[in-house]
Amino acid sequence: TAEAGVQSDQRRLDPVGRTSSERTDHAATFRTTMNLGLPFGFRMYAGGGQGYTAPSLPELLLNTRAGGPDLDVEKNGFGFMGFGWGHGNWSGRLESNRSTYRDAIGFDGLVYRNQDHVRVQGTESVLTYTRGGYGAEGFVRSQAAKDLDATLDPYQTPASLDRPFSSHGLKVFGGWGPVRVDVRYRTVGANYQAASGFIIIRGNPVPLPPIVTSAVVYHDLALTTTVTLGRHWTLIARGENLLQPRTSVEGWLAPQPDEQANAYRAYGLPAQGPNASLEVVFRY
Repeated sequence: TAEAGVQSDQRRLDPVGRTSSERTDHAATFRTTMNLGLPFGFRMYAGGGQGYTAPSLPELLLNTRAGGPDLDVEKNGFGFMGFGWGHGNWSGRLESNRSTYRDAIGFDGLVYRNQDHVRVQGTESVLTYTRGGYGAEGFVRSQAAKDLDATLDPYQTPASLDRPFSSHGLKVFGGWGPVRVDVRYRTVGANYQAASGFIIIRGNPVPLPPIVTSAVVYHDLALTTTVTLGRHWTLIARGENLLQPRTSVEGWLAPQPDEQANAYRAYGLPAQGPNASLEVVFRY
């Protein structure tokens, strides 16, 4: 299969007290994939393509107010290849993928710039068992992010921050009658992160954190229960971030969550605490 197209992105900024600006970007996108059936329930698949991502509104507004450059769209190319298998109640896959980003938008401590050339690649294995309305799925993933502009240390720069080296998880689901329960658990391993720090530019303190290796592991647990009441009504109860501790404003300013397992994913930003929600859906 193959698909291609041309996408257009138009943005106009009219901030208070600033000069208005307007810009339209065009980019070609394509994606192609292939599947090859093999004996004994195996299959091989591969694909690739290219796309783009427009800068976000907060990035544009910060640059407008701080005198930063006009941002181009981020360009990306990707490819993947894998093997799948299925027999009876069992199925699985082993997949490797790589994505390369050009003109990636990064923060230099003052403004956003198109400055990064990043390559992210990883390998993931998934094993699934289903029988009737019940099943379980586990995954293991290893990953590396490389700054292609850094010749001396391509793995430990701001361009390769906050991408975990490894992660694994398990999803269990089952249902009886009108009730279905989904439980999702994952563990996210260590990554490179930016610790706190400042430098003085033109007499003003500017955050320029050093890059450190975080060994803190992040565990996450979520639970969803769906109850179907007849043809029209559905109740969905969700509990998310169930393993994360609650953080107070005083604790965040301390900063107490940093370097605590499950309490943060990046320096200075505590993880979202546990929360619950109930959704009522009516369909006619």
